[in-house]
Amino acid sequence: NMKHSFRMGILGRSYYSLGAGIIPSTVPYPLLYTPLGNESIFYVGNAYNLMNYFEFIADRWATAQFEHNFGGLLFNRLPLLRQLKWREFVTAKVFVGSVSSANMAMIPATDSQGQTVEGFSSLNRTPYIEVGYGIDNIFKVLRVDAIHRLTYRDNVSRTGIPVTPFAIKVSGWLAF
Repeated sequence: NMKHSFRMGILGRSYYSLGAGIIPSTVPYPLLYTPLGNESIFYVGNAYNLMNYFEFIADRWATAQFEHNFGGLLFNRLPLLRQLKWREFVTAKVFVGSVSSANMAMIPATDSQGQTVEGFSSLNRTPYIEVGYGIDNIFKVLRVDAIHRLTYRDNVSRTGIPVTPFAIKVSGWLAF
């Protein structure tokens, strides 16, 4: 994993994170890499916010997360919004991964009670991508994100419910 940020002058600040990994041997499916999903109404910075819990597994993967905070570049130009000191931002998250056929073969068809084990999805050649935009610094403690899921929009969750292609999520922090 690697995290870094850099200033882009009056355009604001960019933050990015890159990660990669491999599990070189055949292991039971609970030990495979599962990207962090988020089914709550709250935004989680290091999670894929429109991915369901345990939606994908991988034994080879790479991730990229990007956020650019404009620091009020647009809102500071509007007199009424300038007083609120809101900041606008954009985000993007990408997950690429695959599962070897040996690891897929390790997933049993039934559990010890004879019930069917719900299948796991692995990514095909298309990466999982979600992008977002939002407003930060609301009342100095809140953030609102509008997030779009761009790929795997036709997946069905383990409960049979279609995935969410768009959501508005909130988050907050305490400043001391």
